[in-house]
Amino acid sequence: MLTIASLLDVVLPGSCPGCDGPRGTVSEGSLCPGCAARVPGLAVAFPAPAPIRGAWALGPYQGPLGAIVRRGKYRPDPDAIAELGRRMALAAHRRLPTVDAVAHVPVPWRRRLVRGFDQGDLLARPVAAMLGVPHLALLRRVRHEEQAGRRLARRRADARAAFRAQPNTAPLRVLLVDDVVT
Repeated sequence: MLTIASLLDVVLPGSCPGCDGPRGTVSEGSLCPGCAARVPGLAVAFPAPAPIRGAWALGPYQGPLGAIVRRGKYRPDPDAIAELGRRMALAAHRRLPTVDAVAHVPVPWRRRLVRGFDQGDLLARPVAAMLGVPHLALLRRVRHEEQAGRRLARRRADARAAFRAQPNTAPLRVLLVDDVVT
């Protein structure tokens, strides 16, 4: 069955969020074949920042992955974030430790207002669906300063005081989803 979105992609194809070139086929998602080949399909473990027990990423913030994140956040393009969420969900499926829920890191309210969406929320929902667990809003932002453009030490210090967990709501094992690890 041909959907309106499929018809629009044929008539007015969008650009690849990884390189701004022509998009790929429906099976490649919204990436062109070159970018699709350069975006890893597995979650890669790396040393977790304290107090987190484990950390995984699709890859480094260079190349197509960084371009997708920047396009999603700064154009803003919710479809680029949706593509990243789809790839994160596929990478998480049967590859991460068992969790009871998925939560996201909320963006400052001003960013959400300007963008029209919270990229952490858009990333976490397909991951939760793929893992078959609920997506819960477990964090609330108590400081609203922007992190972009700050040095790493300042970003880390600010992040420690920026969030509070919702009291008495957290399941035992939570997968926290965000677009970038600081």
